[in-house]
Amino acid sequence: MPKAQLFLTCLGDQFYTDTPQNMVIVLERLGVNLIFPPEQTCLIGMLGTLDLAQVGNSLPG
Repeated sequence: MPKAQLFLTCLGDQFYTDTPQNMVIVLERLGVNLIFPPEQTCLIGMLGTLDLAQVGNSLPG
């Protein structure tokens, strides 16, 4: 049985409420064993730790 680690963010839940659940349904019907890491966290919390000016300065162009 194939395995997949699925990273579903809170943004997906917020803006596309049915999509994450439908992805799980389809993948499980295809026989994929889904793994959800317990340490998975929301990306919104990580955005607060980014220095966006530094990120912007490192982009080409």
